Amino acid sequence: NKLAKRMKAFTGIDFIFEDSINRLIYTEGVYPVQGVRPIITTINQQIRSNLSNFIQEIYLVPSENISTLKFYINEDRLICDYYSSQIKVHSSEKILSLVLKKLRKPKNDEFQVITAVHESGHAILGYILLGLTPEIICSSSTDSSIGGFVFTRFEQEYVAKNQILPRVAMMLGGYAAEDIIFGKDNITTGAEGDIEKATTFLSNMYLKCGLGDLPINYGLPVADFWTSYHNHTAIEEKIKETIMEGLSLAKATLLKEKHLLLFMSDYLSEQVTLSKVETSAFFEKYAQKEKHLNKQSFISYRGILKKQKKAFNQLPQLIS
Repeated sequence: NKLAKRMKAFTGIDFIFEDSINRLIYTEGVYPVQGVRPIITTINQQIRSNLSNFIQEIYLVPSENISTLKFYINEDRLICDYYSSQIKVHSSEKILSLVLKKLRKPKNDEFQVITAVHESGHAILGYILLGLTPEIICSSSTDSSIGGFVFTRFEQEYVAKNQILPRVAMMLGGYAAEDIIFGKDNITTGAEGDIEKATTFLSNMYLKCGLGDLPINYGLPVADFWTSYHNHTAIEEKIKETIMEGLSLAKATLLKEKHLLLFMSDYLSEQVTLSKVETSAFFEKYAQKEKHLNKQSFISYRGILKKQKKAFNQLPQLIS
């Protein structure tokens, strides 16, 4: 909008950028994994740098009084339509160099198939066990070091004790999905980060947050941690046990939802992404009707407090 105003002041002509221009800027300017690179740079590279050529072309239609230039995208072409008194009198185009668009095209290779199955496992377990619908699922990333990802928003700012197991199951969902679809001997190294994340999560829950069997602060047996409890043996066994239970829950859930797993994985093996709306449609069509198996993990703490306070107020008052 600022660019359009500047060009209007400079040329006296109205510049209109249609929605397809915004989509181009998003496609070329946003990395879901890495954040957002400067939007102004993308506008300058793809739009602003080409405006002078379109302006010069006004002189190719000298008999017309050009009042408006309307810009839009068609595939990899930036198109400008020239208007005189709301009548289109000329058109011109410029082929753009769209780097990220090429990178985002489906690779349709073995790596994308593996990634599709892996990320589908995460997404399905998040939905079934925690009631979470991903904002986006991606089976091919513009970042060469990352195959794909599932982006999910956790609305809660806390973790309850009974959510530990389903969260671990979701973290190990990619590993479990590969096991189910490809077989144990064909599991890939793609779960390395997930395994580390699950182990770190459990360590924090049990060692620091007091969500194990005992609320004890654990530490290393060195001088700086002399106020901590140093015997980690029981906790390490607890972490191992929860990892095994989480993986078992992940596999059991995905086996029940194998229909959904197969169809979602197949789609993502051919296409790059699933939006939140598209993912919801997959869940609605293919998931078992008994959804959110872990309903009891989401409670209203305020509701519990109010209920107990009300019950307490209804007790007969003791006479001192």
